[in-house]
Amino acid sequence: MYKRYVNLLVILLVSMILGIAYSKPLVDKPVTLTFMRPDAENPVHSLTREIPLIWQWWEEATGIHIQPVDIVPEQDYKNVFNLKVAAGQVNADLIDVRSDNQGTQLVQYARDGLLMPLNDLIDKYAPNIKALMKKYPQYKRDLTAPDGKIYAISSANASRYMFMTFLVRKDWLDKLGLKMPNTLEDFYKTAIAFVKNDPNGNGKRDEIGMLSPDRLWGLNELACAYDLRLCTGGGFHIREDGRITYDFIMPEAKEFLKFLNRCVKDGAIPPYYDDPSVFTGAGSLFWQKIYDSQLGIYIRAIAPMVGPLNDPKGVMRRNDPKARWIATLPPLMPNGKRAKVTEQLAMRWRTYGITTKCKDPVAAIKWLDFVFASKEGREIYLYGKEGLTFKRNPDGSIERIVTIDTSKDEVATGPLAGKWWGSSITMPILSDDAWTEAQFKMWQTPQWAINSIRANFRYLVTPFQAPMLLPEEAKEVTTLLNDITTYKNEMWAKFVAGDIPITDENFNNYVTKIKQMGIDRIIEIYQKAFARVK
Repeated sequence: MYKRYVNLLVILLVSMILGIAYSKPLVDKPVTLTFMRPDAENPVHSLTREIPLIWQWWEEATGIHIQPVDIVPEQDYKNVFNLKVAAGQVNADLIDVRSDNQGTQLVQYARDGLLMPLNDLIDKYAPNIKALMKKYPQYKRDLTAPDGKIYAISSANASRYMFMTFLVRKDWLDKLGLKMPNTLEDFYKTAIAFVKNDPNGNGKRDEIGMLSPDRLWGLNELACAYDLRLCTGGGFHIREDGRITYDFIMPEAKEFLKFLNRCVKDGAIPPYYDDPSVFTGAGSLFWQKIYDSQLGIYIRAIAPMVGPLNDPKGVMRRNDPKARWIATLPPLMPNGKRAKVTEQLAMRWRTYGITTKCKDPVAAIKWLDFVFASKEGREIYLYGKEGLTFKRNPDGSIERIVTIDTSKDEVATGPLAGKWWGSSITMPILSDDAWTEAQFKMWQTPQWAINSIRANFRYLVTPFQAPMLLPEEAKEVTTLLNDITTYKNEMWAKFVAGDIPITDENFNNYVTKIKQMGIDRIIEIYQKAFARVK
């Protein structure tokens, strides 16, 4: 009897340490839940033809089958969803809710009775989400509506590695005898050197200095050199004295526009930097330029991208074994400091909720809890299925097994893209330091690449994330901000392209117009929202 209990204890301990066995199904009998969400980004793997393998593996572990319904292309989803909401035709159990940074639609859909409050369900049936919210109170605050209820779950960027950075071809720097770019001017000079000196060695002048997959908006990440927050947070910035500023109209923004204009005019940034056709999909021209060793500086890359770009089994290194990507530090500001904004902890613009029509809310919250926040569900998300897509070594480490073909255009977002995931974003993702470092091991990321990211940690600053607004506030902010953003984007594009000279008069007229459109009123509403939650 004693030996039997000892053997059982050993099995349990090994399972706990290595995570070998999945839990028993979450439901007593099989359950099917419908899920309204956009189609896979790659039409080859349309949800109308196949269910992603990862969903099947989750079903094996939970006993809950997810059936996608009302599938439309990504670019049409938000409009179609809103039309169905207006017509009262949303009948799915789970829905992919597209909102904005303010969580405006979440508040509206909750008020209209579409979304079910999750507080009690989380408290009783979602131990992993509950623990996550206790560990990261800001995550819970960011998803709490003004009425005190939580209506949806979003991805959680809880990892220090989850920030947007600048990646550079270290092997190109070494070949040309260049140092790592340290200032904004260094970025310009390095990009020009890459364009002019054939660092890829093919005898052609086909190199690109700097480029962002997020087009002109992504190039704005470089504005951290002026202490401007133009990307994460939408241009809003809480200053040290507590003031909120809209950084697109700050005096420093004019100088940054001049920098971007010079980069485009001189060729440090290619002329197609804002062409949508260049950046569409995982198989876009942008990724082709990377894999063909033509891009020197990747602007606004998620920091862990140093993993797949340096992965000896990945497309980049297979195409060019000499390629070495490394993260730079944020460029120095005029005051000699550096700052790099992290991503927001809760991604309110893409959340997942349970509708009031859901036939089994308990199963739905259990499934969300499993796939998003449990160790087992996250392991499936990251590694796939043991024995098929990964194996566990005796020391507990994970090693990939490539048994499913992945074409060039499917591996840009990781080893489980394409047929495995069905889309680059399948469900909410919980990213913490341990999980990111596990990915580095999977990608066999060299330590020098990881260290280049860690060197940024000391400069990380929190992003702007206003509390969710009251319905009437959200409506006013949305109306004002839509018009302001449209005008700002138009003017920003013309300034950078050189269609409108960046003179004091032209910039001041642009600032005056944005003020007339109500930017100060938006800031006033945000200040009141922060005051309410203090």
